[in-house]
Amino acid sequence: MTNAPGSAAPGSAGPLAGWRVLVGRGAGELVDILADAGATVSAVPLIQIAQPVDRTELDAAAHRLAAGDFQWVGVTSANGVAAVANTLSALKLAIPAKTQIAAVGPATLGAARAAGWRVDLSPTEIFSGAALAACWPAPALGGASVLLPSSQISLGTLAAGLTQAGYTVERLTAYLTLETPPPAEVVRDLESGQYDAVLLTSPSTVRALTQAAIPSSETVVGCIGVTTAAAARDAGLTVTFTAAEATASALADGLISAAVSFSRSAK
Repeated sequence: MTNAPGSAAPGSAGPLAGWRVLVGRGAGELVDILADAGATVSAVPLIQIAQPVDRTELDAAAHRLAAGDFQWVGVTSANGVAAVANTLSALKLAIPAKTQIAAVGPATLGAARAAGWRVDLSPTEIFSGAALAACWPAPALGGASVLLPSSQISLGTLAAGLTQAGYTVERLTAYLTLETPPPAEVVRDLESGQYDAVLLTSPSTVRALTQAAIPSSETVVGCIGVTTAAAARDAGLTVTFTAAEATASALADGLISAAVSFSRSAK
């Protein structure tokens, strides 16, 4: 089998030997883990991240954040962390020590800590906007304000939950998520069952994929978290498994478990 552009060559052996896997993102940890496990991986980015054309709102929010206007900041992606951290750095500003920070899951938590932020709140089991809102403490007497930096296509689940709980919520478009359709040859192979598995890492990757193609019914579909899995089901996909954690290693482990299960059932 010849590897397509953007593909990772498989290892000589492993639990995913003989599996052709489509990953809806570029090269990185997930692709490396899958290749090490023996898979032939096609890494096809289905989204691109861009900065807002007009940064006025983002810069103004950064100044207000540094001035202590928000009691909380809630981040739901590593891209949101990067957008705010880079803006603060460019403006020579910082988040006040009294401002509390909440992160939706392990990847976002890791990005926040890498940016030097102290994270005060994060779910421990289910990683979604709804789960983060559910574990968020009630606002102090007199109310509290929350800044939620996200993309222009954010679902708004966290904002709705916090507003219902009594917080004053300000949503900020900190970056843009641009959906990119897969190449024609990927669509052809996906619909004809040439991929053994497809791994989806966000609702936006689900949309970008399913607007162009629906995988064969025999293709294993794995999702990185419950929000992505819900988007996949809404798009008409049958989700084979959802990763135990919203991390690349957990998503790869889920596929390996599925592959082992398929191997046993075929005997």
